[in-house]
Amino acid sequence: MLFPKSVRGFFPFAVATSIAAAVAGSLTEMTVHQWYLRIAKPTWTVPAKVFGPVWTVLYAAMALAAWLVYRKEGWERAKGPLTLWGIQLVLNALWPGFFFALRSPLMGSLEIVVLLGFVIAMTVSFWRQDRTAGLLMLPYCLWGSYATALTMTIWWMNK
Repeated sequence: MLFPKSVRGFFPFAVATSIAAAVAGSLTEMTVHQWYLRIAKPTWTVPAKVFGPVWTVLYAAMALAAWLVYRKEGWERAKGPLTLWGIQLVLNALWPGFFFALRSPLMGSLEIVVLLGFVIAMTVSFWRQDRTAGLLMLPYCLWGSYATALTMTIWWMNK
């Protein structure tokens, strides 16, 4: 085999996060260059060029953390945390659809609050299974908190 079994187990998590990233990117591209540039945003909005590198690191950390939990616990013992991971990954991929594709900061705000709840629950769950996995999710929690505040502020400024 080209890769040892322990490493091959990482690929499903890498593929899942890659699909989520592709969906999110596609939904974002629908209006980011027209609508988003014209709406009011707070002064603390990070430059657009920051989003790509940040999300690349966050998606890699998501995949690695999920794999660490899976590798340590196996599917049966990690089913709960990995289910939370899957749910937050789907919500993560769908958020740009609400915010960008539908051009709805209100729907984006509602969805991202739910998403952040799942990210926090997943992080706590990962922490209990594997400390390194939990630590890998802390930047996502911080970025998710920032993204939630930003989304809600954009909604408030543009309602």
